[in-house]
Amino acid sequence: MNKPKVFAHRGDSSNAPENTMPAFERAVRSGADGIETDAHLTADGHIVLIHDENTLRTTGFSGEVGQMAFSDLRKLDAGAWLDDGFAGARIPELWELLELLRPTNMAVNIELKNSYRAYSGLEQAVLHEVARHGMAGRVHYSSFNHRSLALVSALGPGTETALLYDAVLHDVGAYCRMVGATAIHPYWRTVDRQVMDDCKAAGIRVRPWTVDDPTVAKALAALGVDALITNCPTELLATLG
Repeated sequence: MNKPKVFAHRGDSSNAPENTMPAFERAVRSGADGIETDAHLTADGHIVLIHDENTLRTTGFSGEVGQMAFSDLRKLDAGAWLDDGFAGARIPELWELLELLRPTNMAVNIELKNSYRAYSGLEQAVLHEVARHGMAGRVHYSSFNHRSLALVSALGPGTETALLYDAVLHDVGAYCRMVGATAIHPYWRTVDRQVMDDCKAAGIRVRPWTVDDPTVAKALAALGVDALITNCPTELLATLG
């Protein structure tokens, strides 16, 4: 059986509050091959890691990330919603994750969260921060905003970009070539033999999301996917052997 790599979705989000340093630290300890996270820009230009455009679900306070100053966002508790033991966890900046992973061999999948909100300069800011930490060769970029990925490719020739999508695409390989993408991150239910054959022929890497079921993981591994994005890295690593 093909053994795909395992990416911890928002960190080890099954055991710690998503997109916080405790979740990222647990992902490192799990032995995962990489971490997936979500990048936004605050009103004053800080790159922060949080999934939603609004802070309510993970902090209890309703605020639009793109309209908040970093100093105000940093005051929010991003851990207590999951468990009191994580009370005091904060919404991190991108540099904190990069510094955590730099001594390891782990890769980073940065999802640019600009599908519903146009963060002007997000692509440039993230590419600059990654380069500043010497991590360019270990980072790839994904987004549901495929125009954004085309811009990333233009700004950083040779940078790996991955198309996020949750529907069935016709001729995936041709579409990737048009956008300049080198990988796809599809919803796992859309991955079948035809998708895999198209991608393998075009040299496109396939990393489905979000795969938590061991049976699904084994089926996708048998199809030959390159990686699995999961909330449960420890369990999937054990499943894949």
